[in-house]
Amino acid sequence: ETFLKDIPPAVKEKFKELIDLLSVISNSFHSIKENINLDAVQKEADNLLNDLVENLYAQIEGDAIPYIENLRDGDANFWNNEDVFLDFVTFLCFQYTRTDCMRENALNSMPEKYKSSWGILRILIALSIIGKINYEYEDWTFELLNNRTTLPFITGGQPVINLCQVEGEEVKEMILYYPVSPKYAIIVSKKTETKGLVNRDIIDEQDADWYNKKIKEHSQGLLFSNDENTLLRYSS
Repeated sequence: ETFLKDIPPAVKEKFKELIDLLSVISNSFHSIKENINLDAVQKEADNLLNDLVENLYAQIEGDAIPYIENLRDGDANFWNNEDVFLDFVTFLCFQYTRTDCMRENALNSMPEKYKSSWGILRILIALSIIGKINYEYEDWTFELLNNRTTLPFITGGQPVINLCQVEGEEVKEMILYYPVSPKYAIIVSKKTETKGLVNRDIIDEQDADWYNKKIKEHSQGLLFSNDENTLLRYSS
């Protein structure tokens, strides 16, 4: 209820059906499991919730496809359109919270009684981040990184990472990094020196290497590249 209360109106409107469902889902599923002592019914309740979440992710990913294709062509102009940028921000934030890596980190840091709720909590966390970026839209910077080095960007098991996150330490700032291809990556952050859309060339291989190492830190052993030698470089 605290998460939902703080979500801005624009985000509530976009996710009205989901938010209405989240508002009643806990009591509904608790009632089913308390009052219907049949394994088949309880299993079906779990399946319904799982399918609901997976269908949600599929819809969000489908909505983001045109923007990902634009980014792979070096075009990030959609960020300047307040009517459509929210679709991409939604994709970015849900990708950030949905992975096994994020789940493991969250479960290691939360009390036992909350661990079974991670499937719902990750949705609420994503919605709160989306809401913050949407509400402060003009204060956020969207950087499109154009990798002009011979070292391609890689991706991993956690495709969207917080560059400020250090294992075992409290996260106090959010700088989201997402490599969309070997040549292009994006950074979404709240900076004081720049605002809006920024294009930045990466011309030093050390810079590309730094971003790749950050991906490796959060990868849980899953790394992907279009170049075998690059993959071997970060697999060792």
